[in-house]
Amino acid sequence: MPVKKNLKVLIPTLLIVLTAQFFLVRFYLNRTNDQTQKIAGDIDTSLPYPSSDYDAKEVLQVVMYALRNNDLPRKDAGISAVWQFFTPRLKQQLRDKALIRPYLTEDLWKAVIDFDSYRVTHTKADEEQTSFEVEVLSSKRLARQFVLAVHKKDNIWLIDQMVKRI
Repeated sequence: MPVKKNLKVLIPTLLIVLTAQFFLVRFYLNRTNDQTQKIAGDIDTSLPYPSSDYDAKEVLQVVMYALRNNDLPRKDAGISAVWQFFTPRLKQQLRDKALIRPYLTEDLWKAVIDFDSYRVTHTKADEEQTSFEVEVLSSKRLARQFVLAVHKKDNIWLIDQMVKRI
């Protein structure tokens, strides 16, 4: 009999504790996502997005993978993923000048979308900023170089610059 009585108390107590833990975890995750969105803006969680889990090199790897597979899982998903990694300042500049789509017709963008391979030729890093000189080899065996600079803000690395290397 005492076991049945203890179970009557134990089960509701466990349910209350598990429910409380569930809501605390949801609160924490929502708060983390809110902080990320505040820093990065325009987050589409179906694509890779900025997170404090990524270091500077991992941001480069995520971005290059997205560009290399630009149309997966949908058309221009890679470009959308890269957009999420831009700093708010860079996004505003591109929005103000409506430059993101026209870039796709330029030499750099043609080279960095659906390319065959890439390699980092030079890295310059400190605690708050890292610049990568990247060379991509396109399907037509054309090599193009560009600089991708990432900046750390509130423990999240974001793309501050992406320019063709002359």
